[in-house]
Amino acid sequence: MSLLLEIWRNCALTPRLRQIVVSGLTLCLGAGCVYRLSNLHSPARTRIALEAIYNTEARHIPHEHIWQAVQTMLARSGQLAAYHEAEQLLRIHLRDSTLSSSSAHAQLQLTAAVDLWDLHRRQLLFNTTYRLDSTYQTVFTEQEVPRRRWFMQAEAQRTAAVASIGAELARQLRRDLFVALD
Repeated sequence: MSLLLEIWRNCALTPRLRQIVVSGLTLCLGAGCVYRLSNLHSPARTRIALEAIYNTEARHIPHEHIWQAVQTMLARSGQLAAYHEAEQLLRIHLRDSTLSSSSAHAQLQLTAAVDLWDLHRRQLLFNTTYRLDSTYQTVFTEQEVPRRRWFMQAEAQRTAAVASIGAELARQLRRDLFVALD
């Protein structure tokens, strides 16, 4: 290194030519760093297909909100894929739902069994069950909602409760799949 500095000092270059040489060296060194850094690849994300939710409950549960929350979570993480492009398949089975109500509120509880399958090796990679619940309002005052709309408002509240359950399931799945797949 000291030999290079000595040659540089004794070199008879004009200031403009020195500036061009320094700029050229900087450009070459920078390009080399960019090349090295661009070759540092993070491991490819596993592509996961999400199967339609299997709902065996006699009670109607708007499970499309749960499916949408899980699909959004996979899409945000860059892992959502079509079935023919996927390496893994995520299945969700809703069962054991209960709906209990008190004077003005209802509580929806359901169990979601989740399986993650490796499509290439046909192996079960992850299997767990989540017990989820949400409470929502079912009785309203005349000031909050006109009496003729109480039923519609209660249904909207129930749909929001299912969406809340879907968001919670997606949050727990993101955490558990991150640990399971590492």
